[in-house]
Amino acid sequence: MAEGHRKAGVTHSRTGQREQAEASYREGLAATRHPDYPASAASSMVAASFLRELAVPRGHSGTRNEERYLCTQALDRLTEPEDSEQAEIRMHTRYALADLFYDEGLLRQAFAAEKENFSEVEAAVHRGVLDEERLADAAYQVALDATDSGDLAGAVEAGDTTVRIYRRLTEAGLGTTQPAVPRDWA
Repeated sequence: MAEGHRKAGVTHSRTGQREQAEASYREGLAATRHPDYPASAASSMVAASFLRELAVPRGHSGTRNEERYLCTQALDRLTEPEDSEQAEIRMHTRYALADLFYDEGLLRQAFAAEKENFSEVEAAVHRGVLDEERLADAAYQVALDATDSGDLAGAVEAGDTTVRIYRRLTEAGLGTTQPAVPRDWA
């Protein structure tokens, strides 16, 4: 049932039906909170996905405080560090959280969120849970937010890290041209 609500929400979102998408995500989230819903890492990931979708500012009725809270709730549900899907959702949820700060003009908080994401992605790469291209993406986001927050030395360092990783991936024939965001999250 929850997966049906998620797919309906994605479809509504992609067709510009924001209110219907939000309703689908809220119904799906409610389904994950039902006492009969199975308790598992996969179930937590589904619930976290709904929370993240509700947090992403796409013109829905939430406030920035609510959106940040939903991101935090999503992160709290993703507790399996060795699960690659959870690591991927955590990364995108942290990107969404940083974007919320950025949209409010809270540039230092956005920068701090991106640095925290980079550290988490780096640890996941070292554990073999995420690929190195995700680390390059995270370093790039740090570089952008460092520039915006006035930390030019940090921006240069993160930019150099990005280039080093992409160069290594390209030379090894491992880089892709695929976006880091899964297609149905866009």
